[in-house]
Amino acid sequence: MQIEDYLKAGKIAGEVRENVRKKDWINATLAEICEYTESEIIKRGAKCAFPVNVSMNEIAAH
Repeated sequence: MQIEDYLKAGKIAGEVRENVRKKDWINATLAEICEYTESEIIKRGAKCAFPVNVSMNEIAAH
């Protein structure tokens, strides 16, 4: 059962990532992008393990 859950989570993450990448974000705030991303995850029947975060460049914080 656990493997199926991981596969489902990966599918949802991939769908949402592609959806967010294709959307026009001109003039959007980072908060709006995060809120939209979280709502797309929830719409697909999942929930976030931690808050969505984005960066204005390729740098990620840990």
